Amino acid sequence: NSTIRMNGTGDGYNGINVTSTGWLIINDSSNITNGDNSAAEYFFVVQSSSNFSMENSYLSECGWNDVVNENYGLKIYSNRSIFKNNYLTNNYYGVLFFSNNNIIENLNINNSDVGIRFQNSNYNNITNISILNTEYPISTWFFSFNLIENILINNSVTGISFMLSHNNTIQNIDIYNVENGFSTSNAENNIIKNFYSENSTLNGLYLYNMKNNFITNITIINSNDSGIYLNNAENNNLTHLTLENNKYGIKINFIVINNSIYSSNITNNSLAGIYIGSSGGDSENNRFNNN
Repeated sequence: NSTIRMNGTGDGYNGINVTSTGWLIINDSSNITNGDNSAAEYFFVVQSSSNFSMENSYLSECGWNDVVNENYGLKIYSNRSIFKNNYLTNNYYGVLFFSNNNIIENLNINNSDVGIRFQNSNYNNITNISILNTEYPISTWFFSFNLIENILINNSVTGISFMLSHNNTIQNIDIYNVENGFSTSNAENNIIKNFYSENSTLNGLYLYNMKNNFITNITIINSNDSGIYLNNAENNNLTHLTLENNKYGIKINFIVINNSIYSSNITNNSLAGIYIGSSGGDSENNRFNNN
């Protein structure tokens, strides 16, 4: 067991920089945190081409709202990193991945602004993650061919936020007490399955600019607005939905074309099971079968 304390007098005065030729292996209940000045946060950067793994360890008080150098938290640019069985708490961002082919599993993250951020990051396996009391638990941007599974999220703003993210599989997701359970913008050819959302103050699934996605085995209850909100969505298949005790089971608005919704149970929603709005654009050629 070892503890590394970053004794700085202000944000960014100390930190860890793993260079492109460096190796850093963190394991066996190591603890990385800040020092005597509890208000002084530190940077932690793993450069591309380095070798990095962190297992069975603790990370806290890393990163701050650094709009100049973006030292928001642990930043990993190195491909094929191993990051598993770790506990991350009270960081500005838990961890940011700008790399590919990483193994990310068995994480507990809490009390952060963002839990995990992926940017230009592909072919990762992300499994068995618990994120609590974090505003944006999982956020993606330019994110493709990844597996996200076995995720628990509680008490956040948006559980999973997908932007410009394609060809991913997202499965076995449980989300409680958020504004939006799952929010997308510009997402294509994804599979979302075995998804459960309860007590969203807005929507269980907010699907904006979604094309050619397959969404199945979805349960959403007690959303203050919509179980599923489709906005500018084309050629999506939604099947085996259970939408109960929401304001609207499904809300359709603004250019929703050629979607199929079938084999679903949409009941006890206070204003409408399926609501088709009129905010401009067309809603046409959508199919509802066996609901």
